[in-house]
Amino acid sequence: MKYTDWIPHYLLTCTVSAVVCIGTAGCRSGEVELIPRFPVKSARLSFFTGRVPWRWQQEIWVHLEHDVKIRDIIDPRLFGSLQPGLTAEQAAVQLGPPVAIRTDSYGQTWYQYPTPLGVAEIGCENPSSDSHPIGCSWSLYGIPKGSSSEGLLDPRIISYAEEALKARPRTEYLAIHLFAYDDVVTFPIRTYEQRRIRWTRGQQNRATASNKPVNLTVRPVTGLANSARPAPVRPAGYRRR
Repeated sequence: MKYTDWIPHYLLTCTVSAVVCIGTAGCRSGEVELIPRFPVKSARLSFFTGRVPWRWQQEIWVHLEHDVKIRDIIDPRLFGSLQPGLTAEQAAVQLGPPVAIRTDSYGQTWYQYPTPLGVAEIGCENPSSDSHPIGCSWSLYGIPKGSSSEGLLDPRIISYAEEALKARPRTEYLAIHLFAYDDVVTFPIRTYEQRRIRWTRGQQNRATASNKPVNLTVRPVTGLANSARPAPVRPAGYRRR
């Protein structure tokens, strides 16, 4: 079967690439250019399967039209009034103390705030690609209350994911990466662990020191969503094999 048989033809352009991974038995990967439709300027699907056949990882890379903003595509209530690049100190001045502070398995500290659709948390992430990182970048994550993407993401964007899952039902990991001017959002549709939607903005607010906890008190609250429980956090670009 050809790779072109696995994707609905009306989503394809003429460019399709497929390669066999060197040194990995049964490994298959490829890329497919998707037909853009407003608000999408360009879209591309990449897929990979390792030693276990038909257990796919898929990623969709979507560049939005220049006049389209992230808050036009994702329900902004997921993040509350927090903005990407905001530091823990700035968030405390704007919203008061966080409702929870946690440290993940990588030693990074996260400051959590409740939102109408779940919990938002901010933390200063060390770049996983740097051998000797000189600093970290403040990232914003939204943790939705439920597992469904319905209502959170524009259905015109979700349609790409729906077609990818139809083509490969045994997909273990599927994420959509949204690019809008200086903003980048990674929106997991299907994931191995707790779903966290990552929103970053450019390189501003890059710290000059490594990630260290900020001395903030925790605001006592009751009924914090179960979705805010501590969970392992993978570095940006992490892929399970």
